[in-house]
Amino acid sequence: MINLFAARLEQATMVEIHPATPDLVNMWRLDWDKRLHARYEAWGYGAGDIAEAVEISAVSWREAADSALFAVMANGCAVGFVAVAAAAGEGFVHDIWIAATDRGRGYGTTALKHAENWCAGRGVKVVNAGLDGSDAAHLALFRDYSVQVQTMAKTIGACSPPTDGPLDRKPRADEFRVWLEREATDYAKSLEAEGLAPEEAWDAARLALDRELPKGMDTPGHSFHVIESAGEVIASIWIQLDRWAGRAFVFSVWVEESRRGHGYGHALMRVGERVAARHGNHLLALNVFPANEEAVQLYATLDYRVEEQIRGKAL
Repeated sequence: MINLFAARLEQATMVEIHPATPDLVNMWRLDWDKRLHARYEAWGYGAGDIAEAVEISAVSWREAADSALFAVMANGCAVGFVAVAAAAGEGFVHDIWIAATDRGRGYGTTALKHAENWCAGRGVKVVNAGLDGSDAAHLALFRDYSVQVQTMAKTIGACSPPTDGPLDRKPRADEFRVWLEREATDYAKSLEAEGLAPEEAWDAARLALDRELPKGMDTPGHSFHVIESAGEVIASIWIQLDRWAGRAFVFSVWVEESRRGHGYGHALMRVGERVAARHGNHLLALNVFPANEEAVQLYATLDYRVEEQIRGKAL
């Protein structure tokens, strides 16, 4: 009888989603800022970088070609919000939040479906979302979204120099040119896979590398290391130091195909950790595609945790 009565109460709840009023927008923005602040703080960002990261998130939603905030209403009371934006044929769910006392009732699922319908009405073909890798509820809500890329990170301390295994060194100028050509080619192929024409993909790849490395190997804040065998470079790593205060970032790890599975990837990541720690960085982060299962496994065995996932779904 109690269960039946509860079911009837649930059926009687009227759930509606409406554009948020200015007062609700302000309420949500303050709360969103606090939640973002807590997330970046947990990820090890410094105070100044937290403020910048929170503002970037706000601007990316507010200044999108088309954006909206909706209030999830239950029996006339706001119990949650969903923030969504659309631009260039893609949608992005910036935030879904349901009050703790109202979770487990399907409001989050209703909010996500509303966001998808809103995007579809604007001709959007793909909806993406950035998820905190430690938020089990959000990961479950977006379970039908496939992981496009994920950021993994590790807290690092003082690293001792290796006592065995391959030694690294800085690349020579000619080796750097070969490396740069390979990076551009690989990046262009990934852009082609996303739909760019070959010539457009190549131009975009070179432009991106030129932007990141305006002075090539001598670009301040970037560090390059190689491992060689019999006089030939067989592995390399590219690291940016202080990408955020105290956080270094691995842009690229490469091991010659015939040498994979022999510990060179492990050795390169240890190189990155030593370089970052020596520079005073306390965290090392990187992006990895889930399809690259060997890399994901490597980083997991080295105690890298999933910090953020970008997930997507075709409508």
